[in-house]
Amino acid sequence: MIGISKYKNERLIRMKSLIEEKLSIKLDDDGFKKIMNKYIEIVTPPSYLLTRKERRILNARLNQCTLESIGKMFKRSKENIRQGQDKALRKMMHPRLMNMLLEKMKEEK
Repeated sequence: MIGISKYKNERLIRMKSLIEEKLSIKLDDDGFKKIMNKYIEIVTPPSYLLTRKERRILNARLNQCTLESIGKMFKRSKENIRQGQDKALRKMMHPRLMNMLLEKMKEEK
């Protein structure tokens, strides 16, 4: 299980339901994890949309790390890590970027 069910993050849940709706598919947690990892790869290198820290936080959360354990890695509070995660997800939920992801996913279908 990834962060979506275990940690009840509203932005992740909203992102998952948006992807399911637009692509007319039903995703399990592993499928969503693969899509999110691909999305992080798509939006990061060319545009540098996400900072290195934001990428590392999202990857760790997708791999079941708790906010507390990530906080220890960065020597920050779990609240600071949560804020970084939310900031990264807000960036990724931008309509232009979501459309880019959905187009890539449709091409791969």
